[in-house]
Amino acid sequence: MTDPPVQMGRDDRRFMTTQWTHVLSARGETVEAKQSLKELCNRYYGPVFAFIESYTNQDQNARDWTHAFFATLLEGKSLDSVVQSRGKFRSYLLGAVKHFLADDRAKQMAEKRGGLVSHFTIDQVDETQLQTTAVSSLPPDAYFDRQWAMSILEHSLKDLELELGTVQAARFELIRPWLSGDSIELSHADVATSLCVSVEVVKTTIHRWRKRFREIVKGHIASTVSNASEVDEELGYLIQALAIANRGRLFRS
Repeated sequence: MTDPPVQMGRDDRRFMTTQWTHVLSARGETVEAKQSLKELCNRYYGPVFAFIESYTNQDQNARDWTHAFFATLLEGKSLDSVVQSRGKFRSYLLGAVKHFLADDRAKQMAEKRGGLVSHFTIDQVDETQLQTTAVSSLPPDAYFDRQWAMSILEHSLKDLELELGTVQAARFELIRPWLSGDSIELSHADVATSLCVSVEVVKTTIHRWRKRFREIVKGHIASTVSNASEVDEELGYLIQALAIANRGRLFRS
């Protein structure tokens, strides 16, 4: 059973780098910039919810505050004060949500349970991302970074799975733990037996898919920084955050 190469015809990183830089350069005034910002907000709704839940000691209104925060971000002029040269979306988002929670508007919006929330929709929110458990040993900022890193991993895994296609679905499920950093219960030999291939094919596939997975992760990171030179720096920060979840090993050679 041969292993067809992963198709890489499109340049993911080139596309992804346009999102946050586009938002910054346009300050959200154009339709395209607003759509780019909304896509970023959709993607990182989960980490913000986790941060608010941790920051407020699992307040029952955490989800309402999260929704109201994104409504304010997308409908307001919050980007006007962002300096492009310091424009990492992760840093901006964390600072913005802290400011929001410190503002009396947060309480007002939680009480209204309407207003901006009723006129705004976050698309394709993965409900499983909202099933968070407070990590008492981590301060809210570190918890946010961890959830941010985990979100990037999950989205990257989904992208790789889609890229590989249904033909590789069975193989992907067996090899997934080597990509995700989850506990590895099967040996290379077990996987080889299940797939009717040699152990060498399994090892080679893991190596190639991990390499492609890292490329996809860097593409997602590139979408959240304003300068290509910041990608490696942000990747290093992500690896540090993943170390808390024992997944930093995913990016070792």
